[in-house]
Amino acid sequence: MTYHWSRTFDNPAKNAIMFSLFIILVIIIGVVIFTDLDSFSENLAAEVIGICLTFLLALLIFDWLAIHQGEQEWFKVRNLTYGTIAAILCDALSLLMIEFVIKDTDNKIYLGIVDGRDKPNDDAIKAMDKLARELNKLELLEGDKILKYYNLIQHDLDRISDVLIPRIIQCSSDQDIITDLIDLDNSKNDLHSKIRYEHEDIILGRNLLTLFVLSSICAYKSICKEWTGSEQVPRGT
Repeated sequence: MTYHWSRTFDNPAKNAIMFSLFIILVIIIGVVIFTDLDSFSENLAAEVIGICLTFLLALLIFDWLAIHQGEQEWFKVRNLTYGTIAAILCDALSLLMIEFVIKDTDNKIYLGIVDGRDKPNDDAIKAMDKLARELNKLELLEGDKILKYYNLIQHDLDRISDVLIPRIIQCSSDQDIITDLIDLDNSKNDLHSKIRYEHEDIILGRNLLTLFVLSSICAYKSICKEWTGSEQVPRGT
């Protein structure tokens, strides 16, 4: 596990204690250097400096232990969390193919996406890219059909937004995945707002649906890069 120094300074109370100890150290060292102290005062200053340094070191050690333990716990559920998101995205994209009758010779796109449901892989990414191109070729996407499609996937997308993304932000240091998932959540929210209140605007609905698909692909690609392999997600997600 890698120690992430940025997490050492994410607690305001801890920062205040460390800053106070640092200021005390600077003051005492300055007094020792620039003031003519007797031997007793020098010994007392040395003891205070030692105590401050001990507290600072103890804070860093306990902080490292806490972060190390948290990362170990996260590693145990890492694949499960990423795999659940991957499964939801694959389900959403495969359902999109059915609802909008995307052209798919020999079901290669559909099967490629479904195959990436349990274990993220490059073949699923290629299938998703083909899906995005075929979706872009469609001349007409009815607003009511987009609304129906969103209603079918909304519950699972809300799981990503309300449960899985906050968990990843709290536990993970994979910044690329966090960024791509936030982009996915933003595109989902835009799609939600427009199709709920402006679903008659067919062109806007189509553009937002395309943006959602592209954001889903980016998030899936990031998950695929970080996937460590051994665990598989049950189909019951």
